[in-house]
Amino acid sequence: FDLKWYVNTVVRRVAPAQGSLVVKVPVLAGESVVTQGVKVKEGFIDIVMGEGQNHFVWNSLMEPVASLQLSAGQNNNFVELWQFELSSLWHVTTSGLLPVKPKPGVSTRHPLWRPWPGEMLEVSVERPQAVEGPTVTVDNVVLEYRPGKRSSESSMQLDIRSSQGGNYRFSLPENAEVQSLKVDGQEQNTPADNSAIILSLHPGFQRADIKWTQEEVIGTRTMTPAVKLQTSPYNIVLEMQVPRDRWSLLVGGPDMGPAMLYWGVLLVIVLLAFLLGRFRKIPVSTWQWLLLGIGMSTVTAIGTIFVVLWFFALARRAEAHRQLSDNVFNLSQLMLVLLTIAALASLLATIPLSLLSSPNMQVTGNGSSAYHLIWYQDHFREALPQGWLISLPIGVYRLAMLLWSLWLVYSLLEWLRWGWGCFSQGGLWRKPGSIKSSSDEKMSVAVKAVADDIGKGE
Repeated sequence: FDLKWYVNTVVRRVAPAQGSLVVKVPVLAGESVVTQGVKVKEGFIDIVMGEGQNHFVWNSLMEPVASLQLSAGQNNNFVELWQFELSSLWHVTTSGLLPVKPKPGVSTRHPLWRPWPGEMLEVSVERPQAVEGPTVTVDNVVLEYRPGKRSSESSMQLDIRSSQGGNYRFSLPENAEVQSLKVDGQEQNTPADNSAIILSLHPGFQRADIKWTQEEVIGTRTMTPAVKLQTSPYNIVLEMQVPRDRWSLLVGGPDMGPAMLYWGVLLVIVLLAFLLGRFRKIPVSTWQWLLLGIGMSTVTAIGTIFVVLWFFALARRAEAHRQLSDNVFNLSQLMLVLLTIAALASLLATIPLSLLSSPNMQVTGNGSSAYHLIWYQDHFREALPQGWLISLPIGVYRLAMLLWSLWLVYSLLEWLRWGWGCFSQGGLWRKPGSIKSSSDEKMSVAVKAVADDIGKGE
């Protein structure tokens, strides 16, 4: 069932294997045999197979009809197999007999029937009506945007399928200046009006590539270019290359895109600062915990853990030094020295890293990173969706970290003075047996008091 209907009939010898065979095979209603030398007499074809001949083939044409009826003949001389080859031009439905289950890998557009004598198959055929719609489909769009200090560069790739030739129009931003325009790799003439682009399409698939620049200064809010197509596009990918001298603060656009996880981390820092500020035995207030956590979170979040442990370990050391045995006391002193080195290394390493490197804002999602943002939209209206970024110059971040570093150095002097007092309380090191336990001290005091009383009595 195609633009024309074809019938291909193959008669195969099964038995006897030797000798000649004569078979009378009926033709279908409306079948017109086109194979030379094959004649139809009263709706049948007389087939004669000579010695050594195993099959006989003929081809026919049929006029398309709305319904077709196939009936297996009441004949013991042969069995029939019916198979259809269905094209997308026709919608075919059958009733009365089910097809054989297809083998794995066999297309369902080639159904097969094995009827018993006398079984019938009703076939209904209709041609689907065309539905109004666009003749051009934009299958894929990839827009890459690279903003700069004075101008931006953009490139866009369109995968277009067209059912007929013609022009396809789309518009770029008003201040766009087209640098190159290609269709299937062939350079096209650059339009006089840079904001209005016209592509000459041929039937079938084609790929268009266009590059343009815009005179614009990157600001606090940066958006991908606004491009309006003639038809609704599918599978849209937006990419933004973020300059290295920008401090990204927020991102947004299509739902499937980058996410900035730092603000969730900041919320946790605020909650922890509120909780840690309630411990009065540590000389760090809530706002100091908050500043310390914010400053270190953009460089090294793990280092903050050592700093927090250092404060609590020293506070515990100042309280429990009397209850510790000599060996445990000495071991705790060694552990405090190691913890102090780790905490100080974390704090001091934060200062140069924050002043020379870029902040880690934890940008992730859809293959994005801090300097390469990627959004995806499966379908959109004629105007492409836009991704946006809110950022500040990296100098703002480094100035803020410079002020934070000065505050940290000033505060660290006070914290180290407090830490030394906790570390040295009760001595820096003990010799085994130099300090008795509390029960022994009480017994010694009691014995001394008794001795004093006896001396007075004498």
